[in-house]
Amino acid sequence: MILESRLEELKECLQDQVDLDPQKLIVARASGRANLIGEHTDYNQGLVLPIAVDRDVLVAGVVQEGDQVTLHSLDFQDQVRFGLKNIVYDPAHPWANYTKGVVQVFKQKGYTLSGFVAAIHGNIPIGAGMSSSAAIEVAVATFLEETFGLKLDPREVALWCVEAENNFVGVNCGIMDQFASKLGKKDHALFIDCRDYSYEYVPFHLDSHKVLLVDSKLGRDLASTEYNIRRAKCEEALNLLKSQLPEVTSLRDVTLAQLERMEEKLGKKLAQRVRHVLSENQRVLKAKEALQKGDLHHLGRLLVQSHLSLRDDFEVVVWSWTFWWRVG
Repeated sequence: MILESRLEELKECLQDQVDLDPQKLIVARASGRANLIGEHTDYNQGLVLPIAVDRDVLVAGVVQEGDQVTLHSLDFQDQVRFGLKNIVYDPAHPWANYTKGVVQVFKQKGYTLSGFVAAIHGNIPIGAGMSSSAAIEVAVATFLEETFGLKLDPREVALWCVEAENNFVGVNCGIMDQFASKLGKKDHALFIDCRDYSYEYVPFHLDSHKVLLVDSKLGRDLASTEYNIRRAKCEEALNLLKSQLPEVTSLRDVTLAQLERMEEKLGKKLAQRVRHVLSENQRVLKAKEALQKGDLHHLGRLLVQSHLSLRDDFEVVVWSWTFWWRVG
């Protein structure tokens, strides 16, 4: 569905609820993302290299008097109402919790909001690993910025969206998804240092190559998968390493030589998890260099190495949307 048609659907939805003045309508957009390389490194203060994609979430709405918020989801054909003074998690309407979480964080940061009516529509496949949830959060945050005239640092907004997903939705995600959605740029990958939140745009010119995102039809819901378990295991490994290596503050600080010395204490499984994180960070740096040189063949080889590490050391399913890259 083209953008104009989607906007018309959002307007029609709103017109059924309010006396819509087109001049007062605010529309915000946030893209989904695909990660070139750097899997399970973001929450270990590591390095990632995602790209924004041309699938997105749109939020359209208007201010209304009082403190009541009304949300409409075109994707779920559902409606939720809540008051700004009593924002609570609602398991019966999980799609609305991402918006609620962002609104809650804005309030906690000291911003005064009033009620509003908004309609939401996305064309990012839900639960397919393309960060539809982060896109909702970023689109809602952008909508709040525009609606209430806030001038905010986009990096801070991305971090607030992470906070909403961590603390309200209950998913212990890292920063990559929200950063890629808020800061992504056409024809560029986004190199992110997840320790100091710095980022750099890296030219991403495919020439005759293509990135294909292939739907395996295997759903992905971070809140109900082993994502949180993998993160907990990384934290367990870090605590064990810190007991012997006090200079270590994250898995990123560990060297392969130190890992070898600590492997017996960690045990096979935890050592494998750490090995993936360490080797993946190095692959991200090499991938960045390959893009800067325009060496797509080398990038392709690094992607294959990354997926093998995910399979063998991190033992995760290669999620629903993955990369096929011709390597020659």
